[in-house]
Formats: sequence, C-alpha cells, structure tokens
Amino acid sequence: MQHRTIRLAAMSLVCAAVVAPAQVDIRLEIKNTTVLTHEPLMAGVTVVNQGLAALTLNAANGTGPQLRFNVEHDSGSSAVRRQGARPQELVVPAGQARALDVDLTMLYNMTQSDRYFVRALLMGGSIEVRSPLKVIDVVPGLELASASGSVPRAPGVRRIYSLRYWTRKQEEHIFLCVHDESFARTFSPVYLGSLIRVVRPTIELGAGGTVTVKHQVNRAQMMVSTLKSQPNKLSLLSQRPVRITSKALPKAPSLLRN
Repeated sequence: MQHRTIRLAAMSLVCAAVVAPAQVDIRLEIKNTTVLTHEPLMAGVTVVNQGLAALTLNAANGTGPQLRFNVEHDSGSSAVRRQGARPQELVVPAGQARALDVDLTMLYNMTQSDRYFVRALLMGGSIEVRSPLKVIDVVPGLELASASGSVPRAPGVRRIYSLRYWTRKQEEHIFLCVHDESFARTFSPVYLGSLIRVVRPTIELGAGGTVTVKHQVNRAQMMVSTLKSQPNKLSLLSQRPVRITSKALPKAPSLLRN
C-alpha cells in the first residue's frame, strides 16, 4: 500500500509537470528563410506566459527555464554551438507576451552552405515547450563581379570583393561579400538593395580603401554605393541613385545625291 501511495504521488508530480507547459507558449519567426553564408540570421522569439506568476528566462544564475535552439543540418547532425554564447535574460509578466530577437549565427556555427532545421525550446523546471520547426537555406549566392586588392594600413592583406545576388520573395537582391585571403577571414555580407540584371554591376577600388559599387535598381536608375575598406571592417558610407542616360544614335548617312 505504501509503495502504491509513493507511486501515485510520483505520478501526480509528473502530471503537474505536464500541465505547467500548457501555460507557456513559444513561437519562432525567421526574418529571411534564405540567407547568404556569413549573413546574420535573425530569429524572432515570442514567449506567451498564461500563468499566474512572472516567468524569468535565461537567468544569470542558470536557474529556471532556459531559451535554447535545436539547429540541425540537412544530414541530421547538430550545428556546432559557439562557446559561451547564450540569449539575454527575459522577464515575461503573468498574462503577457514578450519578444526577443536573436542572431542565430552568434549562437551556432551556420557558415556552411546547407539546409538547416531550427526549433526554439524552453527547458527547465517544470517547463518543456517547443516551437514549430522552421527551415532555413544558407547559400553562397551567385557571383556577378569581383575584384581584389590591398587594404590600407594592413600590410600583407589581400582582400577579395565579390558581388553576389539571390532571390528573396520573388525579387533579386545584391550583396557585397568580402574575404581576406591571407588570414582566411570572412566578413558579413553588405546588403546593397534590390537588383535588376540588365546593366552588369561593377566594383571599383579607389585610393584610401574606397570601394565603389554600381548596380541597376530599375529601368531608369543605377545605385552608386560607396564603402570604406579598413583593416578590421567594411563600412557602407553612402548610397545615391543615378539616372541612366542613353547616348543619342548617330544620324544615318543621307542617300540623296546632289
């Protein structure tokens, strides 16, 4: 009888642990489900607390529920988690919802071109809830133009610039991808805007680390982007549209004779 009582008590605790998650919901939204390699991958997490007490996630002392992500390659293997990386602390008041934006590439190594399956999880205490699965494609992009050169105040560095594009939501977008060959270092792609591929884009490397990119945005305009290349970063300084001018056709020779 005593064993049966203990067993029933244990089952009651299990049932209580199962009921608790019903008071908490977690949702996951991915801003862009297709990104270039090394591009930030922003995930929006919304936690809904339908309980009677405030819920603290990712407490600094490690207690209570923790927000985690399950990230897998298409092969089924888990993406490598970056050491020491964790989402920030978040307090969700009773009866309310709170949102948190997370760059998944800061938490996991997702630099390999591949298809990834991502799920957000809340684990800890009596809570264990999971979001629906999301699918993300990390792609290298298609190259349109490239250039390479040295970097001011960075002796021995050979920097490679590659203009690449990809389609998102039925519209083509262009990025400047940068890689330091000497140090095997890759920067996050610089997004330059929408693109139409009639006039071929160009890259020009100027004095003092100036990089000028020109690409077509519509039938009448080119976008001129000016960037600054420095030893440890690449900065977008300005963008300005320039109207496309067509040269007048030469007059055809007259067929009339004097």
